[in-house]
Amino acid sequence: MRGGLVMDPQLLQSSIRRSSVTAIYSLRAAFYTAFFGGPFAAILIHRRNAELLGRLDRDRGVHIAALVLALAFYVAGAYVAVHPEVLAGLPPELKPAQFVRYTSRLVALLIWAGLYFRMRDEYRAARLQDAHLPGWREGLMWVLVGGVASVATVMALAVIFKAL
Repeated sequence: MRGGLVMDPQLLQSSIRRSSVTAIYSLRAAFYTAFFGGPFAAILIHRRNAELLGRLDRDRGVHIAALVLALAFYVAGAYVAVHPEVLAGLPPELKPAQFVRYTSRLVALLIWAGLYFRMRDEYRAARLQDAHLPGWREGLMWVLVGGVASVATVMALAVIFKAL
């Protein structure tokens, strides 16, 4: 007791330590998964984190909107693959395939950012509590699944566009 005041040791403890935080895949794992795996991988790893947090029902609409955005991008990418003359105005050093690949990464990162902002409080709480699952295995799996799904989607759409 100093100066008539009683010090309560619990006042000096962090209040966030009293709450339980569910371990999720880190923001870094989600970012790299989106960057290397494309839009589908970005959606899948964020969906997995939403499932771990028990908020899958609340985020279902956002995940569907992200999926629609990814599919719209792939429709445009497949159209460009079949009709490269659409991008005739590009600089000669930027090939249509490169343009589609770079745009795919941009779309994946935009989806990642949108889904991150939707769950940023949970990501921050997990970071503060150091409650992360090892993300390299799951991330690698989603990169492979997202990459295969992206290639298969574009190829299927390209076949459809060629047939039209």
